[in-house]
Amino acid sequence: MTIQCKRVLKGLRKLTHNSEESLAFLGGHNCIVLQSDYDTGYDYSKDEKEIHGIIETLSENGYINHVSDANFSLTHKALHLHWFAWEAVKHFLFHSIFVPIVVAFLTSIATSLLTQLLQWP
Repeated sequence: MTIQCKRVLKGLRKLTHNSEESLAFLGGHNCIVLQSDYDTGYDYSKDEKEIHGIIETLSENGYINHVSDANFSLTHKALHLHWFAWEAVKHFLFHSIFVPIVVAFLTSIATSLLTQLLQWP
């Protein structure tokens, strides 16, 4: 995820108070607002030229559900971003570090046992 995507997602999470409340682009302004409250919004002027690409990327990665062209909401994955990241780290550690260590250990034991069996008179 790019820094821009993280910044926008963080702003949208703050705007919705970590809920799945519907969001919409406010026409004529650089702002995404809650559909229930047009007075409260997230100013995306810092990412104005690429906001639609950022929203599309967040949607493709499962962080946003599109309700229509201008309306969307955050998904469970977006609301619990840190938990999903921790799960990915645990998966990586288990499959990339723990499993190879166990396989190497078992291979070493098997090799030692076979060597001893073959050398036995």
